[in-house]
Amino acid sequence: MKINLGVLVVIILIIINIIFGGVLFYIITAIEAPDVVASVELLELNEEEIIIEIKIDIENPNFFSIIVEDFNIKCMNENGSVFGNIQIIGGEIAESSNSTFISNSSFSFENYDFEPIINEISGKIGFNFFGIINKIVPINITLIAYLEDVISNINPPEISINAEISKVTEEGISFLGDIMIFNPNNFTLIMKDILLTVESDLNEKVGSIEITSDEINPDSYKNFSINGNLSYKALNANRVYINLNAKAGAHIAGFQKIINISSKTQFEIPDIKELLLINGTTDFSISAEFKLKLDGVLTKIGFKIYNPSEITLQANDLICYISSFSDNETMIIVQNDMQACWIPSKQEVCINTEVTIPYLLLITSGVDKIFPEWFVITIEGNFSISGTDQTIPISFNGYISPNFFE
Repeated sequence: MKINLGVLVVIILIIINIIFGGVLFYIITAIEAPDVVASVELLELNEEEIIIEIKIDIENPNFFSIIVEDFNIKCMNENGSVFGNIQIIGGEIAESSNSTFISNSSFSFENYDFEPIINEISGKIGFNFFGIINKIVPINITLIAYLEDVISNINPPEISINAEISKVTEEGISFLGDIMIFNPNNFTLIMKDILLTVESDLNEKVGSIEITSDEINPDSYKNFSINGNLSYKALNANRVYINLNAKAGAHIAGFQKIINISSKTQFEIPDIKELLLINGTTDFSISAEFKLKLDGVLTKIGFKIYNPSEITLQANDLICYISSFSDNETMIIVQNDMQACWIPSKQEVCINTEVTIPYLLLITSGVDKIFPEWFVITIEGNFSISGTDQTIPISFNGYISPNFFE
């Protein structure tokens, strides 16, 4: 039986088509889409720019190589404003392997406020199976970078506060010191709206001080001076707390970001005696005049006080005693309350009082004799500042010989 040549050719072509179609169907069904993973990492942040790294990792799961090319990353904000474009050189990825494509770029943003950066990644992936199948597939990936995390790269400034009460004045308690602030970042910080609020351990606000704004260079220290007054209520406390609140403006990559900072410290309140007598010595003197009356000896006592401090003091709870002193023993003969008085700054005030010593008490005040060895005039009381609980106890003695009676 003779087979027609044309029929044979047709049969062979049909067989070839069936085989090729099967192979083509197998290849098509066997092709797997590559796994593409893209990421953005912040590399550096300084005053002028932000440097980011975009990494694209592609895994080829197929038994033939693929080619990636024409990668472009367009960086823009949500409003479509483009900050820049990044080009990534592609290449061939062998069968059953992966390749990573990396590109770095720097941007400077104007009027940017940590809104998300949208990175539109476009490119092509080519499949080439021994020249039989040549297919170019476009890829598009949108990668959103929430650079508000940049804040975590802003190291808060290191703050130390040193302050002390230097003196008490008519305006209040003079409060001096300094704030040392270190900027550990590689960009400038602008310290502004610096406010010190001072509270006592009795939960009373005793003062607030505003500090002048200033810049702190990268990796540098800056000293801010404290100069203000606290209210006299601070003297009622054992310690006070200094609360610092401020805003730090950071110049980053061409834009500015404001962060809130705070710090707290405490210091002990010095004794009021140290404050009042820091610039001088309080002078006291006692004088007495005696007159014989029918009912006894009228004694006029004068108490002079000089106030060296910068504020007005009040002498309170003043009591005058006249005592006898013999054989190392003291016995009160009479006493009298004295009127409280104000003692202005840098002035001297004389307080007077009168006491009558009955003759019977006078001649019985000695030990085995008519008169004692000495008459002692004692004045006791307290100094205080209006509005405070702290006081300075005072006690002064003046010795008078009884010889004028003999």
